[in-house]
Amino acid sequence: MIKLTQKIMVLTSNKRLNLKNSPPYLQGIVIDLQELIADIFEKASAREDLRSNVYLSVFVTNFNIQAKKILRLFKDAREGMEDESSSYRRTLNKYTLVMSHMLTELRSVFPDGIYSERFKIVKQEPREFWNSAFGRRVIVPWDEFVAVFERVQPFCSAEERIAMKTTMDLMQNDHVSWFEFDIFTRCFQPWTQLLNNWNVIVIRHPAYKAFITYDEVQNILSSHTHRPGSYIFRLSCTRLGQWAIGFVTKQNSIVQTIPQSKSLYQALIDGAADGTYRFPCGQDHNPDVREQIRVAPEEHVKVSKEQYDIYCDMDSTFEMCKICNDKLKSVRMDPCGHLICHDCLSHWMEVGAREGSGVACCPFCRESILSSEAVVVEPFDPFFDPIQDATTAAGEAGNASPGSGAAASASASASAAADFADNGALASSVSDAFAFGSDVTLAAPPGTDHALSSSPSTGIMTAAPPTLERKSSWNHKQHKNRNGGGVSSGGVRGGGGGRGGGGAGVGNARRTSMSAEMIQGSSRRSGNQHAGGSSHHSGLPSRPPLRKEKSGKKITVSAD
Repeated sequence: MIKLTQKIMVLTSNKRLNLKNSPPYLQGIVIDLQELIADIFEKASAREDLRSNVYLSVFVTNFNIQAKKILRLFKDAREGMEDESSSYRRTLNKYTLVMSHMLTELRSVFPDGIYSERFKIVKQEPREFWNSAFGRRVIVPWDEFVAVFERVQPFCSAEERIAMKTTMDLMQNDHVSWFEFDIFTRCFQPWTQLLNNWNVIVIRHPAYKAFITYDEVQNILSSHTHRPGSYIFRLSCTRLGQWAIGFVTKQNSIVQTIPQSKSLYQALIDGAADGTYRFPCGQDHNPDVREQIRVAPEEHVKVSKEQYDIYCDMDSTFEMCKICNDKLKSVRMDPCGHLICHDCLSHWMEVGAREGSGVACCPFCRESILSSEAVVVEPFDPFFDPIQDATTAAGEAGNASPGSGAAASASASASAAADFADNGALASSVSDAFAFGSDVTLAAPPGTDHALSSSPSTGIMTAAPPTLERKSSWNHKQHKNRNGGGVSSGGVRGGGGGRGGGGAGVGNARRTSMSAEMIQGSSRRSGNQHAGGSSHHSGLPSRPPLRKEKSGKKITVSAD
């Protein structure tokens, strides 16, 4: 292995090749690989452990194969390698990308030079599939993988199976690692539409280009600078798992960008609407991605009573973004699981891109943001008792005369309330609507077709079209402080006998809410250590109950 790397270093040092010192840079990759391998052997407790390591054995074998391919290419090309537009240089770029992927994967499997099986597959459904099929194995042969994969994601033809291998097997070693599987599932999520989205993006879309570099994108689009809106996209070589889009601007210049806080599908849809992405690789026909890709519905995250109580004590709400304190949380950052609003995430990602910090980190825990997903946070309703509501509605139905309209409506209310209780969704009893003198419309929970609405004028809860709007001006802070005290403008608690007694300033409340965010994310991260565990249906992994301790003005939260 050392001799092969030395030969490659000698061949690539030829100045007439004019190899650019930009990612991926073959000389730098080879040096980093050699240093990382040396670090791995130095930190190994026993050489026998490394010899029996299946992943490392596959890696070293594949490295030797790829290195020999590069040496053979130089031998066949001779002076032709100096021509940057030749097929030899195109092939060299492909081999360089493979080496770059191998380096990134090796760093993930051997963080800090130490072998680790505590890997993270970001998305829940792929993670559960891998854990159930392969356990803690880091890498499996392609034939074994595809035999299991086909049971849950059936291929349409043998040709499709072959094409899938060229996309997923980034290292070209006839194996699939958890690292490659994670990248594939992040690029073509959601799990239920995985093969359909892969077909639309890779097989059918004319703008997709495989195994090309930044410089090659520039060369391809240079012949289309007269046509603004021409574009192509590729897998980013520096941020595996993300897409890079190159396009011609209205000023006839070429720009390359990585979509921030949105999927490739949404970026293509938005770009087609505003004219940024109109001509795939200069062609007239631009496929309508909206007609071919079905985006999964947003996941609903339910606020628990414990979270509700914690944030009430801090004069805040769980569903409010803790960065801007202005908009509601709408995006979950993976794999850490912290929630943030879309605007703050976009700004955070843009700042990270401008500063050249590479992969953006979570503003709460500083863990790398590998993916993001839109969510809807459902507030906790302290007045709702689903069991009591279902029982009351059932009793009303029994007392009503058979066939009467009251009996029919009461029966429908009992059935719908039971659905809400079974699904653990948010709801509110009819008496709540009466207490506040306002109409209340409740969101339809997963598995139901209609929402519930109630009116104080009729006293009847009826089925209504689904909505996420609650037409009530009730404020949880007023509820928490209704026995005295109150909340003054600006969020500073006033004196008195209620829970609002004492004086906690806005700055202290915000700092405490940020600490609570860390606690919530920490509990979610513990659920991501997926050793066969499962997450709650609402999207929040199970966690130990939180215990609040109050001492004067200081509030501490701990997990039992």
